[in-house]
Amino acid sequence: MKGAATSGVGSAPRMPRLGALVPGALPNVARRLRRLARRRFAALRRRLARAHGVLRARWLRSLQLRVITTTLVISALVVTVLGFFLMQQISADQLKAKETQAASVVESGQISAEAAPGVNTRPNGRSTQDLMWSIVDELRANGAESDYGVAILLASGYAGPPVYRDGVTAGVVPGQIPKRLIARVDFLQKSGESPPSFTPASMNYPSSSSQPVAGLVYGVPVGSYYQLYYFFPLTQVQQNLVLIQRTLLVAGLALVFLFAAIAWLVTRWVVAPVRQAARGAQRLSTGNLDERMQVRGADELAALATSFNDMAASLQEKMSALEDLSHVQRQFVSDVSHELRTPLTTIRIAADVLFASREQLEGPVSRSAELLQSQLERFESLLTDLLEISRYDANVAVLDPEPVDVCDLVRHSADVAQQLAERRGAKIEFRLPAEPCVADVDRRRVERILRNLLVNAV
Repeated sequence: MKGAATSGVGSAPRMPRLGALVPGALPNVARRLRRLARRRFAALRRRLARAHGVLRARWLRSLQLRVITTTLVISALVVTVLGFFLMQQISADQLKAKETQAASVVESGQISAEAAPGVNTRPNGRSTQDLMWSIVDELRANGAESDYGVAILLASGYAGPPVYRDGVTAGVVPGQIPKRLIARVDFLQKSGESPPSFTPASMNYPSSSSQPVAGLVYGVPVGSYYQLYYFFPLTQVQQNLVLIQRTLLVAGLALVFLFAAIAWLVTRWVVAPVRQAARGAQRLSTGNLDERMQVRGADELAALATSFNDMAASLQEKMSALEDLSHVQRQFVSDVSHELRTPLTTIRIAADVLFASREQLEGPVSRSAELLQSQLERFESLLTDLLEISRYDANVAVLDPEPVDVCDLVRHSADVAQQLAERRGAKIEFRLPAEPCVADVDRRRVERILRNLLVNAV
């Protein structure tokens, strides 16, 4: 059994250790992740570049888009700035109204507290506590329709036996009254003055276990022994400001999009005729001379349409006149070519007779006959070219291909260029194959092309 167990363990495949895999696997995984990140980043960059190119082309091509976008941005900035200053003014007015209302409540409470019997008597125990309770109950009852807290506290130096209570509160946490306000009320009380003082602060309202609420804390001395404190939460003011802010935001967005719609409508009135003029000019450039714009009204756009139509009509007239003139020129060239062909044929016959008998003539006369023959051939070629030009103008020119030895064609085309090269001290050399090189070409046209190239080269 022990041998079998040992054999079974030895035949199982050995798993590689984790320490042997991790050092070589981590660099490969990191390289793959880097390559994948580079590919994703390159693809994202290509998409962004493509989108940027499309948007830029659209921006440069559309005047209406530029006007609407500019109007949208400028109106958004203006509305934002105006909304900010308007919100600041509304907030200040709301806070000022709250301060005025709170000051009125504090003054009324101060008068009621000072009128209570026993206020000017030194604190002496149970009667003092009952007095403070009665004052708080009276002030809280008078302000039941409002949302505020009230507290009456003993002035500093009078708390303690025989009075074991510092004061009575209803919605005011004494420990959260700002120290600087208490110091201010103490100073006024010792100075014999009684104007209300206040400071912004946060306080747990309406009880010490509630969440802190922002508000105004008022303090005022009551006689020589008591101090009256009020807390006016700004919850309603904040709610009103949030409502006003949302209303201004919605109105501002509506106003911005209204400006954008107005800009779209106005630019459409202006851009539409311009686009129509651009399309008309494009059609004119393709040869559609009957293109005209519709004239509406008597404004600047109507003047543009009228000017465009006048330009198109003038261009059409000029093109008609040019076509007529071209037709007259073609007819003139054709008539001249035909009229010259008859005397040229007669001269050619006489020149052929002289050229055929040039060996019987004297040297200068024989040379003159050869020159006459060559110049007549050149003149006949020029006349043929003139006639062909008239055919080109009339769109009736056709190719006349025939089997031609290109080598002979090159040598014959170089005769005139050779004479010009000799006069300039140059020489034209031919490197042509020994065998004929036959091709189907229009001999006359190809010879003219070669002759022009050689003459231009010389």
